[in-house]
Amino acid sequence: PEDEAFLKHEVVRLKLESFVVFVGQLPQPEALQYVMEADICASPFYPTPILRSTSPTKLVEYMALGKAVVANDHPEQKRLIEESGGGLCVAYDEQAFADAIATLLQNPKTAQFMGERGRRYAIEHRSYTVIADALEKRMHDIILDRC
Repeated sequence: PEDEAFLKHEVVRLKLESFVVFVGQLPQPEALQYVMEADICASPFYPTPILRSTSPTKLVEYMALGKAVVANDHPEQKRLIEESGGGLCVAYDEQAFADAIATLLQNPKTAQFMGERGRRYAIEHRSYTVIADALEKRMHDIILDRC
C-alpha cells in the first residue's frame, strides 16, 4: 500500500494522470488486454545478492505476445534479450529504463522488429512444447546412462 500511495503521489506531482492507470490485480484475460495495447513492455527485476536467478516468465510472456521489451541486466533477463534480440537490456535504474523506453517509442519500426524477433524466439525456444520435449530428451538420456 505504501508503494502504491507513493506512485500515485508521483503521478500527480509529475502531472501524468492522463498517462497512468492503476488497475490492481486483474483476471489474466483482462491483464493480457493491457499488455496487447502497450507499445513497449518493461520487465524490471530488482537485483538482490541472495536471489541471483529467476525464471523471467513476465519477459517471456511479453516476447511471446510480440512486444519489444526493456529489461534490466539481471543475468536471466540479459541472456534472453541478447539471445532473442527482442528488446533492450539496461541497468536497474529509472533513467536507464526511461531512456530505453523513449528510444523505442521514438523508433516504432525498431520496436516492431524487436517484438517480432522476441515472439519468434519465445515460440522456438520457450514454448511449453519445446520445453517439454527438451525435458523428455534429458530424462531419456539420464535413464539410458544409468542402464
